Amino acid sequence: MSIRESFLAGPKPKVERVEIEDFGPLHVRAMSAGELGRFEAWMADKPALEDFLARFAVAGVCDENGKLAFGLADLDKLKELDVVFLQRVQEAVARVNRLTKDEVEALEKKA
Repeated sequence: MSIRESFLAGPKPKVERVEIEDFGPLHVRAMSAGELGRFEAWMADKPALEDFLARFAVAGVCDENGKLAFGLADLDKLKELDVVFLQRVQEAVARVNRLTKDEVEALEKKA
């Protein structure tokens, strides 16, 4: 196998099982490089706070195989969830994606 083939067959986004207080176990996953770029562009359109939190759920909540659980059509329903719960999910997705506190704050300022 060539270095190119080996490299392109490299690690896929990591899936992690996390415990969310008042909910239980949940799987979240890291974004691919392309997904992260699209996510940052999506956040640049200055979403409201409730959209900010819900968008993290769309971007990272998945099943145990890494298949995302939500899509854009779910945003309105996600925004109806408890804000503290969504904040916990946002923190888990940010951690799995190694988004620093400063990076999350920069995205939040755009919100």
